[in-house]
Amino acid sequence: RALSHAVDKELISAEVLSGLMVPAYGILPPGFPGYNVDLEGLRFDTELAKQLLSESRYADIETRPDILISIPGTGGGPTLSLEVVVEMWRQILGVEVDIQQVEWATYLKDLNERKFQAFAGLGWEADYPDPQDILDILFHSESNTNHGGYSNPEVDVALEQARIETDISERIKLYHEAEKIIVEDAALLPMWFGGQGYVLV
Repeated sequence: RALSHAVDKELISAEVLSGLMVPAYGILPPGFPGYNVDLEGLRFDTELAKQLLSESRYADIETRPDILISIPGTGGGPTLSLEVVVEMWRQILGVEVDIQQVEWATYLKDLNERKFQAFAGLGWEADYPDPQDILDILFHSESNTNHGGYSNPEVDVALEQARIETDISERIKLYHEAEKIIVEDAALLPMWFGGQGYVLV
């Protein structure tokens, strides 16, 4: 949660991405069934970020290990937006990050085997317009596509109930409940929703 609160997505969107991507504070994108307009998410807050880190077992900068983020690809380097995030963590929290670039096939294999401490460089597009295709597939504890190994019994129960709920409004409430818990647990750092913007170069 400290890492999430230490990322200024609005600044990155405006200054690095020319406003072409929409900062994400939840998981379901705008316009998607079940999108929650009331979900606040973990907003940029440097003081809260520092407080949360100071209350964690990683408070001591002398003994704090570096974070290792794995990204796919060969040659080149991380995206500029990832570099900016890493620099924000360093400046605001004193957290150091190492980037490991992994060949694509190996990256996918290690991802499926949950070998990474942290990973970046992936997005998700729903195969069909239903919250199940995002929340259930990516965050249910028994899902093969839950690459981060996230597990929360409350989320599992909500997702399982939503699978069989026939009342649409009740079903959406269950997905809102699950998404809110996932976001507040900081199971991931949602960054962007694809925008519909254009830029003239």
